[in-house]
Amino acid sequence: MQYIEFQHQKALFQWAKHPLVLKEYPELEMLYANRNTQRAASKAQAARIKAEGSKAGVPDIFLPIAQCHYNGLYIEMKAPDRKPKTSRGKGGLSPEQIEFFPKLEERGYLVEVCYSWEEAKTVLINYITGAYNP
Repeated sequence: MQYIEFQHQKALFQWAKHPLVLKEYPELEMLYANRNTQRAASKAQAARIKAEGSKAGVPDIFLPIAQCHYNGLYIEMKAPDRKPKTSRGKGGLSPEQIEFFPKLEERGYLVEVCYSWEEAKTVLINYITGAYNP
């Protein structure tokens, strides 16, 4: 994961853990990040994470709350400079993500790619409040 993506994801979790935010949106206590090999510090650590069951293509963040006719919400964080110029752009998605995301959607999960923590925050609030409208 690029450093800027890490910073945005970190900011999102700092917001989501704030007591006033949790009071308004208690569902956020269920929000968590998926561990993947891209975040490994070394090849040995990456191999261990993979052996533990890490899967390429899995989005970064998951909210296991059913809402808006979905079984849960996955968010993939990407750096703002990777946002596609057109609606047909891939936005920095890996081939594994391009293959895996539709499989999640076929099984009733919402998958969103967000290019800033603020964008992810908006997706989370809309999803939790039932205001999500694709």
